[in-house]
Amino acid sequence: ITDDNEDGIYEPNSNFFVTNVKWINNGAMILPAGAILSFRSTEYISTDANHGILLQGASVGTILHSSNRFKCHMNSMRAISLNQPYIQRVQLTSQIHLLNRMFSGSEVSTNLICQYPIQIKEIKFPFVLCPNELAIATVTFTNLSTGVYGTCPSARSLGSVKCRFSAHSCIQVVPASRNEAYVYHNGIYEINQILPNSTKQIRFAIISSANTQNWYYDNLFWNMDLLLRDTVIEKHQNNIRIVPKFVPSERTDILLITDSLFTRTEFLEYQDLFRLFNFSSRYWDMQKYGPLNNSEPIWLHTANIIIFIYSNPKSKFNMIPSHLLLKHMNSSDYAGFICIGNCEIDELDFAIFDYNNLSCGNTNDENKSEKINHR
Repeated sequence: ITDDNEDGIYEPNSNFFVTNVKWINNGAMILPAGAILSFRSTEYISTDANHGILLQGASVGTILHSSNRFKCHMNSMRAISLNQPYIQRVQLTSQIHLLNRMFSGSEVSTNLICQYPIQIKEIKFPFVLCPNELAIATVTFTNLSTGVYGTCPSARSLGSVKCRFSAHSCIQVVPASRNEAYVYHNGIYEINQILPNSTKQIRFAIISSANTQNWYYDNLFWNMDLLLRDTVIEKHQNNIRIVPKFVPSERTDILLITDSLFTRTEFLEYQDLFRLFNFSSRYWDMQKYGPLNNSEPIWLHTANIIIFIYSNPKSKFNMIPSHLLLKHMNSSDYAGFICIGNCEIDELDFAIFDYNNLSCGNTNDENKSEKINHR
């Protein structure tokens, strides 16, 4: 079985050929001349019903060989593959008919993989950005075939490979620098030579504009199309979340800890609340800056009140060690923390001490306090 352009890949909407078919009469009777050898049409493979091969007669146990070439067609994919390459396992089955009767023993199947020779192997895009931020993104392509693809001045190419981007108006996708891996023109990256059974990576810059400050905690879309011979064969899409930039040199009244579950609606509500009480505020997004117990706790001494929003199943409390919380509590006379949500006291890794009654909240807190020596 050979594919149309002999690169070893059975592409959608392409022809392939079956040659050198061997068959044997393993029945108990002589097979008279006039039987027809053909291949079955399926959901994924089309064959010409009139393109059968007339077989000669065969005595019992005789092995015969057909030198004819059978043409088959791999059907087009029904829909463009989203966020993954198109890969479909298909089955090619032979059959022999005589006088409108099919010999069941003539049904011999082989498995083929219908796919494109060029696929996107990996995409590395930023998931979260601040306004006026630049991040480097990469896309890695793989060539599964035995042929050369792309723009190849010095070699015979089996087809062009292009990558087309579109994004929210506040997101720019531009070449990172002079890059010999592609040629850029009007939002399309035309990939240079991709050698057989190899990969090729391109780099480009993702830039968020200053206007993204109007989209805090919202998701801005991006789309990417992979084109082979100017036909879209893969679509990829995702979002970039916009968050405020944390500036450690500016001390505020409130530091609100957020994560990927925090929505723009919540952000606007807290903004209105802080404005009502005339509180200045900053935001620390853990998807962007990591948990509060990272190696450099630059959030310390930057706010009087730390607000945790407890969103099951992701608790913020197990992300801040007790010694860092104590440093925060000792940072000023107005220092404190607030938990908003239905958390349980037992989830804290520090004890709660009731200064009004000069005692721990309960026995568990007292034991916890003595164990970690923070009473």
